[in-house]
Amino acid sequence: MRPEDALTHARRLAGEHAATTIPPGGLEVERSDQPSDDQLVQWAVIEPDLREVRSTRPGPVGKAVTAVKQGQLRLLGQYHAQVQSVQNRLNVHLSLRSTLMREELQAMKAEIRFLRGRVEELEGRAGIVPPPEPGHGAQTFGDPLPEAPTPVNPEPGEPSDPFGVADLSDGPEGPR
Repeated sequence: MRPEDALTHARRLAGEHAATTIPPGGLEVERSDQPSDDQLVQWAVIEPDLREVRSTRPGPVGKAVTAVKQGQLRLLGQYHAQVQSVQNRLNVHLSLRSTLMREELQAMKAEIRFLRGRVEELEGRAGIVPPPEPGHGAQTFGDPLPEAPTPVNPEPGEPSDPFGVADLSDGPEGPR
């Protein structure tokens, strides 16, 4: 085969392979943000199609390699079944756990909505004005800094106390 014909040959082989693996109606994928619980369980179960185990080499070499691969599958059938069953159990358990967690999360969200409504109702009865939403009134980059507090000892010549600690030294009454 000449290098110029390689691309055409590869496309022809890919088309032949696609004709055997893609259903006649084409592949249709349902778009969804959240897969359903049934889809999760379906996806959790591993069911490889062992008829797809074959060599991609053309000619008699490919047939021989395919025969060897399928023979290995028959010899290791019990092992592969055990590995698949362990993986399937894990996958199904995880998908069921995610379903339970999703249900718990929805219940918690509903409870939070109920509690927020109840708090607003009680605040309204008590005449309490709710605090502003977070982010409103917060200082942002570029805003002027707030005024610094005045020191405790502002008299000239005396050191100021930046932390506002009162003087605990001995006074006329003696030690405290």
